[in-house]
Amino acid sequence: MSAVTRVPAHGHGRLRVLLPGQSGNPSGHPKVLAEALALARKSAPEMVAELIELARSSPDDRVQTMAATKLLDYAGLPNLAGTAPDDGASIPDLSRLTPEQRRALAAALDTVRGLVAAAGEDGGDTTCE
Repeated sequence: MSAVTRVPAHGHGRLRVLLPGQSGNPSGHPKVLAEALALARKSAPEMVAELIELARSSPDDRVQTMAATKLLDYAGLPNLAGTAPDDGASIPDLSRLTPEQRRALAAALDTVRGLVAAAGEDGGDTTCE
């Protein structure tokens, strides 16, 4: 059986109608995609460590804010604005944290870094979702 082609409503080009059981991408994902995902998973602990370092010591407060916010998102923690990370809300202003709150955040980041390092050493899953 072959696919049927038809002219779309806008009149330009041709649409290929797939028959039941026919794939629109018969060769599947390209191999390079799997290689890129494997490389990203392998380097995830290093990247998290780099984010932690940026959150702690970047001379630019904006970089510290973005790094800390991304770490909180990866850890699945709610942001300081009290909204879910994926709801499109604005990024919280971490520069308003008190020194005590900054120390608590740094301690939480240390914990995350330790967990990621331990997962990487024992072959555990180091993906960040």
